[in-house]
Formats: sequence, C-alpha cells, structure tokens
Amino acid sequence: MPLQENPADFLLDSINADFTDADVVNNILEAWASHPMRASSTGTSDIPTMHVMTGQRLCSQVVVLLRRMVLLAVRDPTVYFSRLIACLFSCMFFALVYIKSRDRTQEQVLNRFWLIMWHLGVPSQLSVAACLGQNIEFTAVRREIKSGMYDFRAYFVAQLLIQIPYLFLLSTFCIAVSGYAIANWNVDAFLPSLLVHATFMFSFECFAQLSAVLFRHPLLGMFNVVQFWFASFLFGGFLVPEADTPWPLRAFAYISPIKYAAKALGNLEFKGTVWEGAVTDASSKGFHCPATTVACYGATGEQILETMNGSVFRSMQVEGETLKNCCCMLAIALVFKILFYIVAVMKCYDGQDVKKSGVGSLTSTSLPKLMGSKAMTPKQGVESEENVV
Repeated sequence: MPLQENPADFLLDSINADFTDADVVNNILEAWASHPMRASSTGTSDIPTMHVMTGQRLCSQVVVLLRRMVLLAVRDPTVYFSRLIACLFSCMFFALVYIKSRDRTQEQVLNRFWLIMWHLGVPSQLSVAACLGQNIEFTAVRREIKSGMYDFRAYFVAQLLIQIPYLFLLSTFCIAVSGYAIANWNVDAFLPSLLVHATFMFSFECFAQLSAVLFRHPLLGMFNVVQFWFASFLFGGFLVPEADTPWPLRAFAYISPIKYAAKALGNLEFKGTVWEGAVTDASSKGFHCPATTVACYGATGEQILETMNGSVFRSMQVEGETLKNCCCMLAIALVFKILFYIVAVMKCYDGQDVKKSGVGSLTSTSLPKLMGSKAMTPKQGVESEENVV
C-alpha cells in the first residue's frame, strides 16, 4: 500500500475491476482463496494475534508537530499574524489619542497611566481569537489523538514552544511602536516592561486555551474569555480599591493579571523620571507646584507613585516588585495551563480500549452470521420474498 493512502480505499480499489486491471483483481482473489484468513472468516480457525507497532519517540513527535504548527501559522493568519497587526494598530490608535501624554507634565500624569492600561486591556481582550483558534484546532487534535497518530504530551510541548516566542513578539508589537516611539515612554525600562507584558499576555492566553477546551461551541469559550477580562479589569485595583471590595468578590482581585501588570508597568514607567510643573521642597509632601493648583503629583516619578498610591490608584507603590508581580502572573497562567492539560487529556482519551476476549482469540460463535448455516437456493429466496410481501 502506498504511503499516506487510505487503507479502505486501497482495498476497495484492489478488488474492484472497474478501477483496477482484471488480472490484478484475479490474482488477489486467488491469493485470498488460498490464505488461512479466509478459513478464519467461517470460524474454522483462529484469527492470529495482531501486535501493535511502536510509534515514533516523543521528541520526534514534538518536532513533527512543531513543524506543522509553524506551517499552519504561516498559512492561516487567524490566530497569530492577525493579532499582531490588530494589536499594533489598536495600540497606535490609543497612543495617538493620548499624544499629549508624551510631555512629562503634571497634567499628563493620569493620561500616561491610562495609556498604559489601554496597552494592557486591548491586547488581552483580543485573546478571544486564540480561544477560537484553539477550539477549532482541538477538534482535529482530539480526532488525531484518538486515532493513535501521536501523544497529547507531544502536542502540548510543541504548542508551548511556539507560544512563548510568539507572545514576546506580540508584546513587542504592542508596546514598541506605540509606547516608546509615539508615547515617549521610559526607554531604560523597555526590556523589563517587555517581560511583564509578555507574562501578562501568557496568563490570558492560557485562560483562552482552557475556555476553548471546556466548551464544544467556540462562542461559549469566547464569552467566557470576555467575562474573565471584565472581572480582571474591574478588580484590577484602579477602579475599585481592593479593600472596598466585599468577599467573595475580592477573590477576583488576587487572580487579576491586569492588577499585577499595571503595578509593574506603572512602576517601571514612572520610577527614575523627572516631571515638569513641580519642584521639591522641605514640606511634608516633599514637593509643590507653583504654577498650577489643579493637578500636582510630584517632581519625580517616585513622588508621583506615592501620591497615586494615597489618592487615585491604591495599587501603585514606590517599591519595585517587578519579579514578584511576574511570578504572580506566571502562577495564574500555570494554574490555567494545568487545567487546560487535564481537561484536554480527559477529552482526548475518554474512549474505551478494545480488549481481548477471555479465550484470547475470536471464535466462530463471536462472529456475526450474515447467512444461515444452510445455503439458500434461488427458489427458496423467491419464496422468502413472497412471504415477506
């Protein structure tokens, strides 16, 4: 049989004179007549034991699946390439809306912080595309794993190998042009900010994958991603303070990736910068604004963070906890990833294995009888048809 050929189609074509040479068909039928397997179909002998062939090693499966995923990512822009373009232009749009925040003045402190929030909120909500792509892909993956083509562990590892570098590329598209080229963010904090943003996107990506395998219909999974996004945004600590949120709703504040990403990016952006409109002094606050009384947050980024922590955004803090915030987001992502693995494995291996019979082989009593033990003559067949009529 040729490689990559459907066994059923190959066998049907081999014994059908309409598609194959008649001499070839006759040779096959003669070989079948003299083969012991023909006798086993009538129950006069046992079917020989069939041994399962050993498949490729797990590493080989990972290589093959990784190559296929890269090829699909190039050919189908739904999950990967389309989000790169969508995140790039959407973040550029908000950077142009908040173009005045380029100036480090007292009036633009809140605008700069809200621009950071848009750079977190919009790309994370677009993870619904990952949910849709995962749902469609999992339908084929589940069928292939049930057919024994490869192990789910190989698919899991291959997907992770392509997911991690893609998220760093996605975060680069999100913040490089709009944040640092247009909005004039703190260039010294680019690499740490990229790490924070990629970890943040990884948490939403894992939740989108979990939602994709939880529900058979893709829309239900996408709705679940939107609900999680709203909960993360609402309990992020900058709209409603965490201390003012009643239990059990306060639990959402501890699993909100936006909360940890906003704290980390805000600290990286403001710390070490100097802002116009305020001067330092010996007062209790340490600064004052001689030119304006409307907005006065501080002359340095540390003073601004301290002012925002005591008034507007309680989650902001002067102390840098970038590593801690990244670990919290990574822990949230790992929980979602483990749940995704468990649910996917349960759905991929939920079938029952074919087991051997008690005697170790099939006998004539276990074979279905399509005809009676006695041969039916044409006359008897006609009488039977008349009786049925």
